[in-house]
Amino acid sequence: MRSPAEIEQAYQKRGLSKQTVAVIPAAGLSTRMTPLWTRVDPYLDSLAKPAMTDFATSRSFLDLILTKLLNEDVVSRVWVRVGKRLPAQLEECHSDKEKMQFKIEQDLMAIIRRWDRVRAFYSNPDGDDEGTGATIVSVEAKAMLENERDVQSVLFCYGDTVTISTATLKEIILEHTIKHNDVTVVSMRVPDASGYGRVVRDRHTNEFLGIVEQKVIGTTEEERKAKQRCEFKQGQVKIATEHLHAIHERNTGLLAVTREVFLNTIRHVDLSASSMPDRSAAPSASTSGQAVPIYVLKQRGGSEYYLPEVANKVERAGGKVGIFTLPEKILRAFDSRTNIRHFALEKDVRFKTEVPPAWVQKISQWQSYEPLDEKCLQVLEQLFGVSIYPGSLIRTDPSIHRFLLSLSDAIQQTGGYRTFCAAYEHELRESRLVSIPQLSDYASAPIHIGCHTLLKGYVALGECISISPWATIENSAIIKSKIDRKAVIRNALVSNSHIRSSAVSPTCVESTEICNSSFPL
Repeated sequence: MRSPAEIEQAYQKRGLSKQTVAVIPAAGLSTRMTPLWTRVDPYLDSLAKPAMTDFATSRSFLDLILTKLLNEDVVSRVWVRVGKRLPAQLEECHSDKEKMQFKIEQDLMAIIRRWDRVRAFYSNPDGDDEGTGATIVSVEAKAMLENERDVQSVLFCYGDTVTISTATLKEIILEHTIKHNDVTVVSMRVPDASGYGRVVRDRHTNEFLGIVEQKVIGTTEEERKAKQRCEFKQGQVKIATEHLHAIHERNTGLLAVTREVFLNTIRHVDLSASSMPDRSAAPSASTSGQAVPIYVLKQRGGSEYYLPEVANKVERAGGKVGIFTLPEKILRAFDSRTNIRHFALEKDVRFKTEVPPAWVQKISQWQSYEPLDEKCLQVLEQLFGVSIYPGSLIRTDPSIHRFLLSLSDAIQQTGGYRTFCAAYEHELRESRLVSIPQLSDYASAPIHIGCHTLLKGYVALGECISISPWATIENSAIIKSKIDRKAVIRNALVSNSHIRSSAVSPTCVESTEICNSSFPL
């Protein structure tokens, strides 16, 4: 194992920074951070995941990874895929999805414009290309690479991979180059890899056999029994699905590829009728006259291209695929707002709660309100899209507490947050909670709290409250009240009142007590 100093010396000696670009797929709708059913307005309530703020640094996650890649000379340039090219004006976007994509692009471009060596590019214009694989098949990205003659390697990383060190990123590229890999898959070993693509190795040589997704293996025991086995090496190697499910080594999504692999990976729809569409790799002529494989990606689930499939295609075509296994716990995924809060807590970023605000002494309900445990906080974060500042003390009316506990139990019984959301997406979107078996006692939710709401410090949430998206509730109590969009409530007690606010004209209520009234007057 090389030391950071040895990695840096070898990296500089080979001039790998100038020979490498990083590509970031960043066009997702961020549905795990902000579920679709929480978005009252598809444009105003959408936020690109890489544009979300790290509690510890108050910077966006994309800014943090760009700092690593560029300021510390990992790569010469960074290219960010921002989605498909949309109309120039929001008014020209007709569907909710287009309005969300418009806002996502705006969020990303606001960050990209601050960086000299960062460029945006778009998905192919002639299709609904989605998924991480849409990045490598983009014609615009290939044209950008054609113009960079010195670039020999492309590193795929993500806007939230901020925990990985600069030395590790450089070591990935260094190993990719020294071993002359066509593709280098970056893996990590975890206690439970459920839900992630497994990295499969040859049991004799330990070499790469393939990446197999959970859906292919089977998400349930019944599905795995029905599938029985998966094939590798053109059917020469067959591995039982239960064995694949038990693998602890998972794909991280990070990937290094050669210039040739990037340029020669295309969509299945780009094959001409005279090509061989049934083959995973068809030959094409290079400038030297030698045959260069064309790696053909097919869409899955309607419109998604999977980037990990590139490694499988290269292996099947006889290319060299290496595996770089990250040290334990060096990389963490930010799949939810809970992950962001926990990351900040680990860095000892937390709200100092030694001195309660003055309003605590003014409301008799404070002692009867029940503190929310970790399970309830995660329901607010993962199901409602609410952000909770690390170390905050959140108390609620007992009816709200019982409701959140019931939701937590329903999520656990269904098999986790993702499974619950997939099973009850329509019910959640239409607020038909009574249709969810575990919530049949609730004709309606006792709390309405909008996405992107920030709860910070001492917060009391009383019965019959409605808080619109993007509100900030800091060291405050909200009881039987309505808080409109983007309102900021600090060190205040709001009871039986309506705080009027909007995205155009946000209202700030600070260090005051508002009862039985409408504010602003």
